[in-house]
Amino acid sequence: MKRFLALCLFAVFVISAVLSASMLRAQDDFVAPLEQPSGSFIAVARGVVEPSGGLMRLAAQREGLIEAVMVEEGDKVTKGQELARLNDTSAQVQLTIAQAELEQSRTQEQLSRIRAEAAQAEADRLAPLAAADALPQRQITEATRNARVAAIELAIAGQNVVLAQERLKVQEAAADAHIVRAPVDGVIVRRTARPGDGTSTSTVTEMFLLAPDGPLVLKAQLDEQFVGLVHPGQSAEILRERDDGSRLTGSVSRVAPVFGSLASAQAGQAGRGDEARTVEISIRLDGPADQIAKLVLGQRMIARIAE
Repeated sequence: MKRFLALCLFAVFVISAVLSASMLRAQDDFVAPLEQPSGSFIAVARGVVEPSGGLMRLAAQREGLIEAVMVEEGDKVTKGQELARLNDTSAQVQLTIAQAELEQSRTQEQLSRIRAEAAQAEADRLAPLAAADALPQRQITEATRNARVAAIELAIAGQNVVLAQERLKVQEAAADAHIVRAPVDGVIVRRTARPGDGTSTSTVTEMFLLAPDGPLVLKAQLDEQFVGLVHPGQSAEILRERDDGSRLTGSVSRVAPVFGSLASAQAGQAGRGDEARTVEISIRLDGPADQIAKLVLGQRMIARIAE
């Protein structure tokens, strides 16, 4: 009997320990559900902090092997800065050929100009003699024809120079397309490019995720029960999902015209069940500035929108 009681007590102890651990984990993972707005607030929405223009996925313009990567995650970059370079041996060879062709066409143009000037000078020298019947008419006619032919050859040589310049621009662009550059100032928040990896243009190969410089916004999901109550220009109070007592102010800058599931369907994506009941809104963060500066991209926030 004593052994049975001891086993029962041990079982109760084990069950109590398991329940206590589960409750502690639940408490740590607890996220306050959205409550019905009260007072002067008419709607509430949960979202994440993003740059106003959204994150930018950067990919290469050409297929090839990545030769070098110049930046790391967290690096501040400026517009036009090189981020990565693909192997461009073939493009560099074609560029060298185009440069040589341009120099050749320019040399040919100089030679044609000298010939045209000489032919015209000869025609001008013989013209007074022909007018005084001091030369046969056939001789002045031939000199005039030679000057015209030389002028046409000079014009063709000039056109060849222009064509060579355009071919050089094409090859310069082809070589530059092997370099991935930052389209705007910002911060590299993710780097997936590695030397030796291949890139594809048929299926876009993301190499970097860039957060552009600029104001931050809260991209939030507005439940369907609040749709029609929220419009651009309305003010909002914003707090962290794990409320620490701090408050930010903002204003609604955009309300999507479609529910999330429809937007996903048009983009060819499979919409989640909760998207069918939400509309995306953007809330511009106005202040305080010191609090906004502490925000981290992707941080979850809750917005309470005023009437």
